[in-house]
Amino acid sequence: MAFPQARLLLSFLALFILGACAADPAVPPGEIAEATVVDQIRPVDTTTAGAALRSYPIDIYDPWEGWNRNVYKFNAEFDRIIFLPVVETYQFLTPEPVQDSVDNFFSNLNNILTFGNQILQGKPLEAAQTVFRFALNSTMGVLGLFDPASAS
Repeated sequence: MAFPQARLLLSFLALFILGACAADPAVPPGEIAEATVVDQIRPVDTTTAGAALRSYPIDIYDPWEGWNRNVYKFNAEFDRIIFLPVVETYQFLTPEPVQDSVDNFFSNLNNILTFGNQILQGKPLEAAQTVFRFALNSTMGVLGLFDPASAS
C-alpha cells in the first residue's frame, strides 16, 4: 500500500466534490432570487438600440454565486499577497535578455498547441508554418530560448 496519504487526499477530494452535488439550491430552478438591497440593482441594456428591453443582473439565479465569490476573493488576495510580489521581484532581479529568453521558451512550447488548433480548424498551410517555426526555434534557437524564426 504505497502512498496512504495520497489515497486519503483523493478520498477527501472526491467527497468534497460529491458533497456539492447533494446540496439543495437556495432558490428552486426557474424562480428568481429576491434582491435584498434595492440600491444595488442596475439595469443593463440587452438591445442594440438600448431603449426597449432592460434586464437586471441581480435577477439571474446563480446557484454557485457563493462559491464564485469566495473563489474570486481568494484569487484577489492570492494575487495581492503572493503572486504580484513574486512577479515584481522576478522583474526587478532578472535581466531583460533572460526574461526575453524565458518568454521565447514558453511561446515556442505554445506552438505545439497552436499546431493542433490549426489542424483541427483545417488550416494546413498555417499548421505547416507553425511546425517549421517550432522546429527552427527548437534547434537553431536552442530549445526555444531564442527566436530566429521571427528575426528579419
